[in-house]
Amino acid sequence: MKAVFLCLLAVNALLFALAYMKEDKRPSVAVVKHDPTILKVSLLSERAVDSPLESSVPLSQPRVAVESVEDLAAAEVDDNQAEEPKEDLCTLLGPFDKLLQAEYAVEHLASIEVASEIKNLEIPGDPGFWVYLKPLPSRKEALRKLHELQAKGIDSYVIPKGDIVNGISFGMYSRDSSAKVRQAEVAEYGYQAEIKEVVRSYEETWVVVNPVEAQKMNNEAWQSFMNKRKDVERRENYCPGVASL
Repeated sequence: MKAVFLCLLAVNALLFALAYMKEDKRPSVAVVKHDPTILKVSLLSERAVDSPLESSVPLSQPRVAVESVEDLAAAEVDDNQAEEPKEDLCTLLGPFDKLLQAEYAVEHLASIEVASEIKNLEIPGDPGFWVYLKPLPSRKEALRKLHELQAKGIDSYVIPKGDIVNGISFGMYSRDSSAKVRQAEVAEYGYQAEIKEVVRSYEETWVVVNPVEAQKMNNEAWQSFMNKRKDVERRENYCPGVASL
């Protein structure tokens, strides 16, 4: 019995030794308490997500405040308008009743080394009121109608061209009231005439001096030049086409 007891004691001691050796081989875990003085370490990508208010633009780079897109567009328009060059004006002398008078003026300016040129300008006039019969299908029929009207003593003629070609004209009048009187006279013969307002123009002869040449003369020189030509005037207008005299 004593031998059995000793054997059991030896086996228990051996098992205890093996168990103790297994415990030493397990990894140890260190428990670290939170220290508020230690800063939290994070990745740059995490900082971009965690701190949306941070900007990648350097603080030293200036920023321009724009109230709205409309304000920016308006500012660009103002800049463009400010850069547009103003068109110079030509000097015009006239109108001259005779071409020879205009030629004398050009020669006078040339003698003081000021170049100029003569232009026939179309000037808008007062409208006219045309009394007429509507166009007929052909010129032959228009002539037949003209003979019919003239046989009745109605003064008229065939319109040779334009948008109412082959119509019959009863005259052009400067006032609408006069045209209506003529229309009523034609109606007494059984013809229904129309009235059309026509824009009329006429030509005038002017001497045109471009801006560069006109600057060669001061106000006193222009006054002396115009004093010799009491029947004409001097004015300024846009050079291209010299419109709206």
